[in-house]
Amino acid sequence: GAGGGYDLYARVIARHNSRYLAGAPAFVVQNMPGASGVRAMNFLYNVAAKDGSYIGMLPNFSSLAPFYKVKQAQFDSNKFNWLGSPSQEFSVFVLWHDVPFKTVGEARGRQVILGSAGAAGTGAFYARVLGTVFGLNFKLIQGYGGLGDAFLAMERGEIQGYPSVFWNTLKSTKEEWVKQGKVKFLVQWSKSPDPALKDVPYAGDLAGNDDDRKMIEIAAVPLKLGRPVAAPPGVPEDRLAALRDGLVGTFKDAAYRRDCKNQNLDCTAPVTGEELADVIRRVYAAPDAVRERLVGIYHEGRKNRKKKKKKQQ
Repeated sequence: GAGGGYDLYARVIARHNSRYLAGAPAFVVQNMPGASGVRAMNFLYNVAAKDGSYIGMLPNFSSLAPFYKVKQAQFDSNKFNWLGSPSQEFSVFVLWHDVPFKTVGEARGRQVILGSAGAAGTGAFYARVLGTVFGLNFKLIQGYGGLGDAFLAMERGEIQGYPSVFWNTLKSTKEEWVKQGKVKFLVQWSKSPDPALKDVPYAGDLAGNDDDRKMIEIAAVPLKLGRPVAAPPGVPEDRLAALRDGLVGTFKDAAYRRDCKNQNLDCTAPVTGEELADVIRRVYAAPDAVRERLVGIYHEGRKNRKKKKKKQQ
């Protein structure tokens, strides 16, 4: 939708990418909300022209919807032509400062009240993954329209934390909280620990066995994808090469980086299209047992959402 992080990143790229493509073509940014991004991905894969004139910035979690057996996903993640990403993300499990524990061990045996957008949202999904791995008892208060609403709820004492906040987002929107110690972090996770969070435990290091570590690793893959940009399958190789090279040039451009900084967007750790494709291939090579556990956790949230809607009706 308009005004969100993906929208902001896409528009910043559109303002600068033309300089790195032959003929300096004009960019038109079109928002296509729906089904957590699956609608846009279905369009790009099945409907959009395959001549290089359409590219999409795709939601990182929904880019793996087929892996999670989402029926609405009418695409093959491995067949998209991945071009690159302006960033990769690191997520933190945020707790309000007055919560009477600060480690996973201390949290066991206690009920932790967390906010989330919905039962099938990424925040709730990550909460269930971590709860499963570490034996934690989370009570999810659902329906928050965004992080801003959830942050206000933390200040009011309605919830004790939020299970998945991008570190860059927290720094850009609530820097004073970090500096004043108003929040603390239970764990961090991504494809690897963030050096800037050296005092925050990495979830993968706390897992008790290889299957749990692998599950956390696979669940965290969307964070490595960042804000992935892709072209449809079937685009001619010469145009794909031009699109990939153009994006690499844009990501290095000083004016583009200044624009990112002015928008409070972190554009300092881009990911190449080849890296994105490799990460996605490795996800689909995950052991069957790990995949089935993750699929079960994901669809547990969807089932809970349907039950709640039916009860309200």
